[in-house]
Formats: sequence, C-alpha cells, structure tokens
Amino acid sequence: MDIKDLSLTEKEQQLILADADDMLNGQYRFNGVWDMEPCSVPVKNDPIQWDMTYQGDKEWIYMFTRMDYLYKLLIAAQLSGEKKYIDHGLKIIDAWFDRNFYSYHQGDNWLQIRAKARAAQIKKMIIGEKRNLSNRTLDVSIMIANVIDYLLFCENRGYIGTQVLKAYQKKLHIVSEKLFRLSETANKSLLNWGIIENANILYCMCRADCDFDKKKVYERLVRQVYNQLNANGSQIESSPMYLVQILLVLLKVIRCENNPYKEELIKPVRQGCAYIASIRRPDFRIPNLGDSDLTDISDLMIIAGHVLDDDNLLCCADRALDPEYRFKYQLPASYTPKKPEQDRSPKTIAYPDQTIYRGAAGSYLLCSNIAKRVDGHKHYDYLSILFCMDGKDILADAGRYSYKNDADRKYFIGEKAHNTVSIKSLSYFETVPDSSWQTKQMIECRENKVIADGDHFSVGMLCVLGFSEITVRRYVTLVPDKGLLITDMVDSDKPEQYTAFFNIGKTFSVRNDAGMTVLCDPEMCLYYHNDRQILPVTEEAAFSEKYNEKFTSSRLVINTSESAITHCILKSRDPVSVSYNSGLIQYRVDNEIIEIPT
Repeated sequence: MDIKDLSLTEKEQQLILADADDMLNGQYRFNGVWDMEPCSVPVKNDPIQWDMTYQGDKEWIYMFTRMDYLYKLLIAAQLSGEKKYIDHGLKIIDAWFDRNFYSYHQGDNWLQIRAKARAAQIKKMIIGEKRNLSNRTLDVSIMIANVIDYLLFCENRGYIGTQVLKAYQKKLHIVSEKLFRLSETANKSLLNWGIIENANILYCMCRADCDFDKKKVYERLVRQVYNQLNANGSQIESSPMYLVQILLVLLKVIRCENNPYKEELIKPVRQGCAYIASIRRPDFRIPNLGDSDLTDISDLMIIAGHVLDDDNLLCCADRALDPEYRFKYQLPASYTPKKPEQDRSPKTIAYPDQTIYRGAAGSYLLCSNIAKRVDGHKHYDYLSILFCMDGKDILADAGRYSYKNDADRKYFIGEKAHNTVSIKSLSYFETVPDSSWQTKQMIECRENKVIADGDHFSVGMLCVLGFSEITVRRYVTLVPDKGLLITDMVDSDKPEQYTAFFNIGKTFSVRNDAGMTVLCDPEMCLYYHNDRQILPVTEEAAFSEKYNEKFTSSRLVINTSESAITHCILKSRDPVSVSYNSGLIQYRVDNEIIEIPT
C-alpha cells in the first residue's frame, strides 16, 4: 500500500515518526491499536532482551515477541524515505531468529534439539518451552504473521533481494511447522489460543508460500472455530475482547489473496461479528465481561464490513479506521463507517444466555446468565447485570485485574465483582490449587428470557446455586426514564425477597409504607428493601477499568439470611446525577406503580 492511500493527518504522521525514532534508540511504546494492554510509557530495551519485563508485568515479554511494532517502521520509512527504519526492523527480526533453533534440522525431535543446545552451551530459547515466556506459542504465531508482512513489503520495495527473502521464508517454514506440532493439543480446541495460533500459521504459510500441507492447518483451524463459536456468534470462553482478537486474525486469513482455504471460515466469522455488534454499548464499546476490558469495536466493524461486504457492520462504528489497521489490512482511508439511520425505538436482542436492551435514550442493559463452560478468559457472570445511562455506568462490572492465583483474581472473577449473588459460607466456585484458571463448577443456569416487552422491559433469570441446590430467580425490570428494579426470589425453607430500585429519572416521588427497611444512598440513587428488614452494608470495592489499574467504588452487600444468600451490587464511580426525595418506597414512580414480576 502506498503511503498516500493511508491519508495520514499531520498529527498521525508526527506520532508514528516519533515512535519509530524512539525504536531506533532502543525505546518501545506498546500503544498500538492491537496492543491488548496498551501503555504509552516508553521502555528502554537495547539491545532487545526477549525476556524483559516492565514493573514486573509479564505482558511486556509477550508484546516484544509479537513484533506488532514493526508496522510503524514500515510507515516511517515511507513517510521519511529513509532506509534506517527498514534496517532496524530487519535487525530485530534477525536478533529473534538468532536466539532460536531455526538452524537445526526440522527432523530433530524435541530432546535432540535440547541436547544439541546444551552440548553447545548456547543460551538460546526453545519455542514452546514453558520456562521461556518470551517464546510462548501464541506470541510466536502472531510474530511470524507480522514478520512475513514486513519481509514481503521489503522485497516488494527493493530493500531486500529475492534470495534473502527465500532464506527468511525457509526459517519461517521451520518455525511454522514446529508451531503446528505444538498446537495440536486437545485443550486448544476449546481455547482461543488454538484459533489464534493456527490462523496465524495458515496466514504465514500462505504468504510465505511454504512447502507445507496448508490444508491440514486449515482443517484443524475450521474444527477449532466451529468448536468454539456458538450458533449465535459468541465464543465459549465468553470474553468479548478476546473474541474480537479471534475475529481480527480470521479476517486477515480470509482477506489473504493467495489463500485458497477460507470458505468454511466466512459464516462463523460473520456470526461472530454480528454478535459483537449486537452487544455494543452506546459508546460503541463492548461490555466488560469474561476477563475483558472495555474495547472500542470500530476498527473490527470497518474491517469486517469491507472484507465480508456487509454494510450493516459498517454502521456499527463511530470513527474512521485507525491508520495502523489501514496499513496492516491494506484498506485505504476511504474505507470508513456508514452513519446509521437514527433509530429512536428501543431494541431487544435475546440470546439463550444473554439479553441486551438498548433504549431510545441511550440506555444499555445487559443481563447475563452464563455458567462456566470452559476454563480460560472467563468470570462467573450468572445473574449478572450491567447497566449504563447517558454514557455513564450505573451498575458496573469490576473487570479484570490479575492473572495470578491470588486474592485479587479471586475477587475479580467472584460474585461481588459482577452484581450477582452467592451462597453464604459456600463459595459458588472452588479454585483448583496452584491454578489461576481452573475451577470446579457449582452453578447450573436454567433460564434467561424476556418476560415482558414494550415500555416495561423485564428479564427473568433462573439458577441453581451450589451443591445445596438453592434456586434463585432474578427479575430485572427497566421502566424507561424512571428506574431499574431488581428483585431476587430465593426458594428455600424460608423464601426471601430482595429488591433494589435505581432511580434514573429526573424526579422521584415516594410514599411511606410501614414494615419495610429502606436504604437511601444519595450517590447511588438506590432504594432498597427486604422483607426480613435486614440492613445492608456499604463497603469500598476495587474497580478495574484497565489492566493493572485499580479504582475505588461502592459495593452494597446484603446478607438476607444467616445460611442462604448474599446479594452484591457494585455501583459505578460516576453515577447519573438525578434529583429525588428521600423516604420509604412503595414502588411508585411519578404516580405510576411498578409491578414486580413473580
């Protein structure tokens, strides 16, 4: 792609050149649109140490290996006309290959490779060896796809000759073949790693024209895609952010011109993109679910819209395609979103385990009732509620914080971080010792359906909690412009009811009624009652919007019984501002009685 096709603004040019110049001096910023844990702080790594961490965060090791930053060097070379940027990228690529066993005969088995390395006392890294985080198969697979793009660009522009390219292709062939062998484990058929690895292997082999049975890679990739993507387009790991990453790499495979193996991928990718589009919030970001961060979907929607020739997806973006994605996917700047028609009517989207309501006034409600299906990027979001209004979160998901098997991770995948309930004295999940991923399932989700549509939108969710088989029915009712009502019905020896009302209207009038215990939290705009007249406790809670960034929020915890259920509601740090009159609630809003479904 010619640089003029990118239509870069002056500011975009300056930023890319500044980052490229920093790389020449050994400083790297991981602030690209594809960096899942972006950070604008420059990190000195000269010469590159592939196992370097920053502030103890292992993600930096993974991002160095992926080499996503190479594209900035290609853009900088075109902007400036200077070959120094190209040479630096080739130096990085050579340094990586020099630290790996590409020169050994590909027929060598794992033990032979290690024996040769030890005999030669060479301190190099072995792809896939668990002790070497810098050579995780996932990251190496991303790296080879980026490297082949870089090398083909250099050969096309005359920076390297055909023979040099062939030498690199041979190295990529050996690495790709090794990755393919390491990526055949059974668990990867149910984890997004398998899709990302094999999609990148197929892409690299097709672009590098490797002498390898690419059909075998394609057939495995198709099995993994159909194993992991549900009929509604969601992914079984239930993490929208990682589903976006899966779809982006599959779209790259589909777009690859010299790839005859793509047809069976088009339908599930189309379904996955439609799912991501359907769960988007009013700010065009997907919700914070399943170990995800809030992620803008505009780039995915524009790429998918043009690759799949689907104008409906182009209407699900609110900005032009990022220049780095334009270059990576070879899409000119003219590929932009299409302004959707103004639809003021409320919209309900119902899936078997999720219900989304998008209101006319910018309100967004997501009710999830997904029990654990696989280990991986997943929290336990049964009976979970996310709600935002006017672009502000009211009920919030705490997000993700830690991958370590520590107290932070247990909290962030737990019930108190996701607006749900738990059985007192019995955690609803049991963590496997010494594992931050594996858990023992103790939840059975049986229902997630729309009870009433129209002005009063209601969703009913049903779960059986734990080995004690306590059944909880949660009803979530949204009264437009007035409030959100949450009611939990517990079926046990002593049925109990918990109800909370969140005021989102401009005015709120109440009527006193004896016999109820009510909490009025002005900041949260919450009215609460329980038929056992048990007061709730308001606590501080951690709230994570981005990886490794903690914020303080308020958590409302209500123990409705000494032996049964604890209710947890996590409110946002930035609630909607409203006016109200304090008092006891009779479920009457502006002289309208709100009916509680039973």
